[in-house]
Amino acid sequence: NRAYKIEQEMNNLLPELKTYVVFKSPNWRLLVGNYRTSEEANAELRELRRLFPVYGKEMFIVKEEIVL
Repeated sequence: NRAYKIEQEMNNLLPELKTYVVFKSPNWRLLVGNYRTSEEANAELRELRRLFPVYGKEMFIVKEEIVL
């Protein structure tokens, strides 16, 4: 439920942001955005930490294969 709650908070503030809630045992994860480069991902991470400081320590970059 927590991942979906955070997803809703982010979507309310940033509706253009792509979000995905996934289960990767043993945790639920909220993946945010599709970035081609680490620079793009780092810039967005800094902005999300600024906008959502309460979750800042839980945010990190995860390398995944994405469909563009």
